[in-house]
Amino acid sequence: MSFRNNFSLQDTFDGGVLEVSSPNIAGGAFTDVTNAAVGGSFVTGGYTGPLNNTLGNPLGGRMAWSGNSGGYINTVVNLGPNVVGRTIKLRFRLGTDQAIEVGAWRIDSIAITGAACP
Repeated sequence: MSFRNNFSLQDTFDGGVLEVSSPNIAGGAFTDVTNAAVGGSFVTGGYTGPLNNTLGNPLGGRMAWSGNSGGYINTVVNLGPNVVGRTIKLRFRLGTDQAIEVGAWRIDSIAITGAACP
């Protein structure tokens, strides 16, 4: 899978992640693409660092895209062996803390290759 994303977020306090839902993983719950249960990994343009978990961000403690990307970056991710041949759902999830409200996250040019459409 590949896409471009551009973010300007409060560094380490606000951030975005890519999650996968598949019936064979965590009962279908959305799970981070890099979680061992999914087996995915970033080839380029992966997460920039961990998010602070002290101010109420629901993604606190997780790796995420955070800070300022300085423009669009290209991201390539292998979705992992545990979703091969499965029908999946993908979601881009943004988490923010309860303090300063600033920022934006833009996602563009999503492409999935090497997969059969149902």
